[in-house]
Amino acid sequence: YSSAVEQACKARAILGIKRCGRKKVRIVLRGDLQDIAKVDPPNFNYYARVVSLTSVRMALGSYNAADECMAFIDISMAFLQSDRYDKSVKKYVVLKNPITGELIYFKQLGSIYGEISAPALWERTIASWIVEQEFIRGENDPCCFYHVRRRMRITLYVDDLKMIGGREHILWFHTLIRERVQTRELEWLEPG
Repeated sequence: YSSAVEQACKARAILGIKRCGRKKVRIVLRGDLQDIAKVDPPNFNYYARVVSLTSVRMALGSYNAADECMAFIDISMAFLQSDRYDKSVKKYVVLKNPITGELIYFKQLGSIYGEISAPALWERTIASWIVEQEFIRGENDPCCFYHVRRRMRITLYVDDLKMIGGREHILWFHTLIRERVQTRELEWLEPG
């Protein structure tokens, strides 16, 4: 408890109402107040990549509508689905109860929104998982992936994946990713 009181970073609960009317509450860390020297390893790389516009154009330009399909998938609450912290990592969050004013402390088991390292940790989690599925990661653009045997391409933009390939291969990947993370429904890009 004393470690939590000493090291905890402030957080807020934010209520959002989606366009569809669904209500969503998110705990968001005040990353601007985070003492990264205490919570992250020395020389931690906070940089998180996203697919470049040039790579998106190349993927669209190489799309063959006669033989291929294109689909998109959105990862739900991506940062919260990053790999869990190693047991040696000690990060804490403090929230103020809006009714009583009492401070409530939590130990973080993984990254949360607002945390400075969250985007980098998410990119490492999802990119390494995609590579485990036999995709080759791009060297010029590390957010592009190619599966040689399935002739399937994926581009990654934070929590959005665009897939180009045969319908059966996209459905194969969709099944795999849904076993690993929570996603929204698959959206097919079709005429109209």
